[in-house]
Amino acid sequence: HAIMRNGAITLDSIRLNIGKNDLFVSGSLSNLPALLHRQQVPVQASLRIRSKQFDVGSLFAHDSSRARRYAETITNLEGTCKLEAVAAELYRFKYLPKGTFTVEGLQATFKNYPHALKQVYATVSIDEQNLEIPVLSGLIDSSEIRATAFINNYPKWMQKNPAGKSMYRFRVQSPRLCFKDL
Repeated sequence: HAIMRNGAITLDSIRLNIGKNDLFVSGSLSNLPALLHRQQVPVQASLRIRSKQFDVGSLFAHDSSRARRYAETITNLEGTCKLEAVAAELYRFKYLPKGTFTVEGLQATFKNYPHALKQVYATVSIDEQNLEIPVLSGLIDSSEIRATAFINNYPKWMQKNPAGKSMYRFRVQSPRLCFKDL
């Protein structure tokens, strides 16, 4: 069920069973009216998902070419996605919306990509010219990876014919890296 108080929504839980798929969702939105009316007001959203088994291809059963393209079964899926942005900015953007997007505690095991992700944390901050990943960390099987990235003038790379100057920094650290895990 969901509760709305003073414009804020809290979704206690939704449980979906679609074919062999199960999905549990909970979350919150700090200010639904600001989002609906595209106001210059900060909003925060959080969405937590869990699934024992999720067959992505089965969602496209009506379109066999898409079902083959997205043929992946994810097991033990769990994680939280968060968003902090100005409501109006989520509607008016050329390439990417401005704001901070976070993934916390993501874990998943894949059938066709024979690896498991564990304890994945990532933050992406976007403004008009810069895209920054101040933290990306997690485990791929037995490999531990920590990374940061910064791209100045990221819109250049979204254009059909990239032009202009751009600068990027990328750093990767790993106390344990097994190439078979990648």
